[in-house]
Amino acid sequence: MKWIKPIFRSAAVVLVVLVVLTCVAIHRIHTMPVWYGAPRCTPQQWQEAGRHAKQVFEQTFSWAADMQAKVVRARTEGWDSADTSITIVLTEDEINAFYDACDNQATAALAELVNEFVTNLRITFIDGGVVMSGKPKDSRTILSFVFKPKVDDQGHLDLQLTDILAGTLRIPRVAMRKTLGKFHDDLAGHLATEGPRARIDAYGVVNRAEIAAAYSQLLLNCLADQASDAIVFVPFDAKDLSRALAVRLADIQAGGGKLSVTLRALSPVERESLTQKITGNAAMAKAVP
Repeated sequence: MKWIKPIFRSAAVVLVVLVVLTCVAIHRIHTMPVWYGAPRCTPQQWQEAGRHAKQVFEQTFSWAADMQAKVVRARTEGWDSADTSITIVLTEDEINAFYDACDNQATAALAELVNEFVTNLRITFIDGGVVMSGKPKDSRTILSFVFKPKVDDQGHLDLQLTDILAGTLRIPRVAMRKTLGKFHDDLAGHLATEGPRARIDAYGVVNRAEIAAAYSQLLLNCLADQASDAIVFVPFDAKDLSRALAVRLADIQAGGGKLSVTLRALSPVERESLTQKITGNAAMAKAVP
């Protein structure tokens, strides 16, 4: 019977290790990540950050209006490829303050989608990545999704979902299967609803349905670890966010609490290719019973 004691001792050691690991995991799950929490600035600075972000977006809308006018002129004067790009830089405080304060239709629609899964959304820019954090419903745990966006040489946007954290504990994607599955189904539903109504005109201006369909497809590709065409949509009239100009995302860099994005107007060839793609996708979506 002497062999029983070593077995009991080994079992006890394993049990202690498991208890310690469980306690550590529980502690980390309920630990607030350093990137989440109250802003590290005064209320006045927070308001100013939101105002500055609004100015940056308005400048981007103005650039889009200039590019849309250039596209119209190109019908008679030919395309001028000079001065067709813009680089915008935003800090995480600016983007979060803008999100908190803005009540336009686009932000309201985004907030409605986000709030189905998390509340108190916060966005953080780390080296090479973007962290989106919030509190799931009926939970005090902070859930964080880490994305590593990159535009490759072929003009594709790879929006990699590299990490999921509960508190400060990394969790495997399989553990989020139910939540991610619901998110996938909601996105697929948006795509099925908006896809048939997607439209683009001769000047590269798309309607709200195409914006919703394209971004739903982008996120679906992200969940499937697939790259997407690096096309984004910029409104050119702040009073009418239902129409936007299709432009190319030429570069995106995150780090040091800042996000830098470079946009470029589409060339005539790119615009024609996108028109064919959107028109074809809408026709296929209509054909699906």
